[in-house]
Amino acid sequence: MGDVEKRSATMLTQLNLLYTRELRNVRRDVGAVAARFGLTIFLAVLMGIIFFEVGDTDSAVPQNVQSHFGALVMIMIMSMFGTAQPALLAFPEERPVFLREYSTSHYS
Repeated sequence: MGDVEKRSATMLTQLNLLYTRELRNVRRDVGAVAARFGLTIFLAVLMGIIFFEVGDTDSAVPQNVQSHFGALVMIMIMSMFGTAQPALLAFPEERPVFLREYSTSHYS
């Protein structure tokens, strides 16, 4: 009885567990998914309003080039943080689940 071999979970098993848990959370919390989409749409419209007709100006003027570049940078920053923020906010909420699964050797 004392010679039980302890095996670690494979990478595929770990990914399957994480994917299944995340899919279950998304199905349970439809309101949060709707809020994410709503926030993304709102921020996209806000950026569109702020930088409306920026591309219609003459690119030979240095100030207009800065406006184009600024619009591009703001859109890229918005898309990066907009994608990362829900994942970052989920860490404190998921930590107890992760620790429980880690203690039962779900992850190697």
